[in-house]
Amino acid sequence: MKFIQLSFGIALFLIAAATTSGQTRLPKVQASAIKAGPKMIIDGNINDWIKGFQAYNNRTNIYYSFSNDNTNIYLIIRAISYEAIKKILLGGVSLTLEDGSLTALENKVRIRYPEYDKYHPSWAINWGASLAATDINFNQKEADSLMTVRNGTLAKKAKLIAFKEQSKNADTLFSVYDAKGIKIRSRFDIASSYTMEWLIPLSFITSKDRSIRYRIELPGG
Repeated sequence: MKFIQLSFGIALFLIAAATTSGQTRLPKVQASAIKAGPKMIIDGNINDWIKGFQAYNNRTNIYYSFSNDNTNIYLIIRAISYEAIKKILLGGVSLTLEDGSLTALENKVRIRYPEYDKYHPSWAINWGASLAATDINFNQKEADSLMTVRNGTLAKKAKLIAFKEQSKNADTLFSVYDAKGIKIRSRFDIASSYTMEWLIPLSFITSKDRSIRYRIELPGG
């Protein structure tokens, strides 16, 4: 487990609970403090992230970075490989947050996105995601068209967030537009990379020493 202190008025530590492997130029886990930008817009773009991605998890093949301000934790995740993208679309990304000042399982929430009311959505299996917009057979117009189609499909299909508190026995499904203050948006870019941006209110995890234990998993696919 590793600690990082995020840079803002109150001390907040994150403890990485997942085992990760390194990637060139990026560490195994996020190791330095990141202060959230002054205007964080949850839209699946990384433009408002001042320092970009801070870690690469070779086990799940995702880039990620945490930041925070006085009220929220922010997380951005990017998958580039077709295998990782397909796994995310089929089974979502699961984020577990625990109060680092308590023993495990005493104060925990788990959030998963995207979630579906029916498992294994057929639209995510064979929708041409293996074709990269950087392929030599793609021109700019075709790449733009593919990106538009994919993002339109995401908007129609990936509309649910699963939320589970330690005191509950099952997940509760929420619309991405009304999820107890949680906001998550995702999108494809012109290069066919898939990016997710999360906002989680700090009020979900009350920690005496401002430490939070986290785990990022790709359970599906």
